Amino acid sequence: MKPSSSAPNIPTTRTGRGNGIMELRLQKKLMEQQLAVLNMNEAKVSNVLEKKRAKKLREKRGVAGGGNSWGNADGLAGQRSVSATQLELGVGGNSFGGTGRSLGGTGPMGGMRDVSPIDGRHQMGGSQTRDQHNEVHGHHPHHHHHQVDHHRIAPRTIKPGSDADRVRKKFLLRQAGQTLKREERERRPGPRPPKAGAYRRANEQGEILFPIRYKRGELPCSIEHKSSGYALLWICPLQTLDYEHYLPMFFEGIRCTEDPYKYMASQGVMELLDASKGYPERILPTLPEVVKYLRMALMSKLPDIIITALRCIQSLVLCNVGIGEAMVPYYRQLLSVFNLFRGKRRNLGDGMDYGQRKGDDINSVIDETLEVLERTGGEDSFANIKYMVPTYESCL
Repeated sequence: MKPSSSAPNIPTTRTGRGNGIMELRLQKKLMEQQLAVLNMNEAKVSNVLEKKRAKKLREKRGVAGGGNSWGNADGLAGQRSVSATQLELGVGGNSFGGTGRSLGGTGPMGGMRDVSPIDGRHQMGGSQTRDQHNEVHGHHPHHHHHQVDHHRIAPRTIKPGSDADRVRKKFLLRQAGQTLKREERERRPGPRPPKAGAYRRANEQGEILFPIRYKRGELPCSIEHKSSGYALLWICPLQTLDYEHYLPMFFEGIRCTEDPYKYMASQGVMELLDASKGYPERILPTLPEVVKYLRMALMSKLPDIIITALRCIQSLVLCNVGIGEAMVPYYRQLLSVFNLFRGKRRNLGDGMDYGQRKGDDINSVIDETLEVLERTGGEDSFANIKYMVPTYESCL
């Protein structure tokens, strides 16, 4: 199917409907050109199949008859045996072109057939091959695909301002817009993963009762204001106090963040533990309650409260012999927070961290506490510490 060589001049309108009609016509013209290309490919395939069919036919005739046998048709007497090459090129023997008819013989394609008046050669089987036609007109047989059907598609440049030019520009603008949007999406950072919240403060663990007990007067001490600061004034000797009742009460108050409750709780724990030296039986019954409040203080995730709890743990295991070994079963409740804050260091560059001198560096306090637990915990202390804090190395 051949497309028309020149497109008709169709008046265009400036409305949206007219532009749509012109786009459809341009699409129709493009489809016609594609159909012409398909027809050309079909002709090439048919030509190749025809050549193969003719070659097989010549080979079959040569094998069956030992050559081409021709009868004495149209007044020709006798039989002539001509080779297939002589018959195809029209040489050897008499010229059969002058008679204007081909000799049929008894082959499978027998019968008298007209000879083409262009070259006067015999057509075997009633059809002239494309190679013979190319040889007559001076074309090389291997380049016939370059000489065929080029005239069917006439390339033309797009005239500026024409409908085709407007369609092309519209397509390019749409494609450029899509490319810009895709690049913008790629450059846009994706949503950040949510924070794990490892250092987030724990949920409310209940109301702290230590300030309420102080206001009620349930504590066996009071605040004494001195020139150097606060001091605790006990109403009775510490050796006569019920440690099983009062010691967990002061450990519960180390979570306070306001004075004087913060000072009273931490200082009361230190003085009670110091007064119990030589009497481990005062401390051992209180360990379950004490560990409960120590864990609540560590899980608060506040560095000041954690440091206070660590100082209390050191004083607890050092106050009497055997307290450190009794604390080994409770390592799994306490050391998980140690593992979390042990690697939290302050990156000051070439500056100096004065918190280490004042004892406010949580990383240093954790290392000191682990070493104290290992020294006082007996033979199994290091294995239990290593299980909960894999980065810890023995100090013994």
